[in-house]
Amino acid sequence: MRPLDFLAEAARLQVRCVQVCDNLPLTALRPEALDAFEGRSRELGVHIEVGARGLNPENLRAHLALAQTLAKARRWAQESIAHLRTLIEA
Repeated sequence: MRPLDFLAEAARLQVRCVQVCDNLPLTALRPEALDAFEGRSRELGVHIEVGARGLNPENLRAHLALAQTLAKARRWAQESIAHLRTLIEA
């Protein structure tokens, strides 16, 4: 299933929050496709939770960047990302 179709299906089912991990690898999307995904999730009112499999630094950095992109204006997410970054840099 394509990312925008996934959001449309979630909205059709009245799901307000979905978790994305390896089932829909958003880290593989080009920036413009990720921006479209983020914008559409806001339009539909579907919140995105980013999950990650694996704790290696490269994977965590990629998923932190993804979470930051998807949570541009969400203060709680920005705070969580900042806390996780301190753990990665330690």
